[in-house]
Amino acid sequence: MSLDNLLLALVIAYFGWRVLSSILVRRRLPGLLKDGAQVVDVRNPAEFAGGHAPASVNIPLPEIDARAGELDKGRQVIVCCASGTRRVPCVTLGTVT
Repeated sequence: MSLDNLLLALVIAYFGWRVLSSILVRRRLPGLLKDGAQVVDVRNPAEFAGGHAPASVNIPLPEIDARAGELDKGRQVIVCCASGTRRVPCVTLGTVT
């Protein structure tokens, strides 16, 4: 397999993963919300003010460690942002589970 073909395959796999992830999340969200999950929006305050999910709480990503105690540990947490890239550090580091 040439380098060009490998790069093309990786790009296709990445976009396929993004689409599949989005579909799976959309399927799980209604159930999580029904069960009382809390929604944390990790965008900056200006982005949050421009529009956000109902009942979501704005905790910008740089503040997540300091403000994690504000979250109810007995409830699931849904972390969201504009594109999905800012939520990954929260989940990866285990700050929000």
